[in-house]
Amino acid sequence: QATTVSGAATATFTASNTPGTVVVTGTAGGVSDTASIVISAAATGSIEFDSATPTVIGISGSGQTETSLIKFLVKDINGNNVVDGTSVSFVMSGPGGGRQPSAGGEYIGSDDGTPTTASASTVSGAANVYLHSGMVSGPVIVVATVSGMSSSSTAISIGGGVPNDAHLTIATSRWNLEGLNWSNIQANISVFMADRFGNYNVLENTAVSFYAESGAIDRNDVTDATGSATV
Repeated sequence: QATTVSGAATATFTASNTPGTVVVTGTAGGVSDTASIVISAAATGSIEFDSATPTVIGISGSGQTETSLIKFLVKDINGNNVVDGTSVSFVMSGPGGGRQPSAGGEYIGSDDGTPTTASASTVSGAANVYLHSGMVSGPVIVVATVSGMSSSSTAISIGGGVPNDAHLTIATSRWNLEGLNWSNIQANISVFMADRFGNYNVLENTAVSFYAESGAIDRNDVTDATGSATV
């Protein structure tokens, strides 16, 4: 409320962090009038990489997870989330060399003929893009850009996911077991595996079978996140 001075009544309006249009209505006696105030969005101040989930995916058709959700956070100059709908551009570099998905290359966003580029709008300050694996193994980097500012993701690994005999090693914790004089003397037999590109971290839960010419052994196990299994 305010009282008139020379016929004018004055009030102060203070904007919040939400852009848009505010309608102010002034009423005196039985008459009223309105004024519209436009609150402009604050300028974009920063963009930063937030997460890639998961950070390791398998090549297409490997039976492993083949997509990774990559998330960037965009703030305004006041440190608040930018207004929803702010456009963010993405550019990918990966082992497929920009080949189309039909030619075995990885891609980001939708399969729209532009495998290395995509765009998304922010929701609650976050802009997301999906990475889809192809038939080539290797690291992928995604760079996000908004208002001339850029941020790079960590490397997301695309692995083959199929064990390779050139990367298979078997080891034992003990070389000489006193089997002639004792029973149930044990050794831990471990297998370490990787795919043909040397990636071990896509082989989790791969089944491994064991056979022993003498003694007794667990017949199977599955690999852990490091591509190893022990019985």
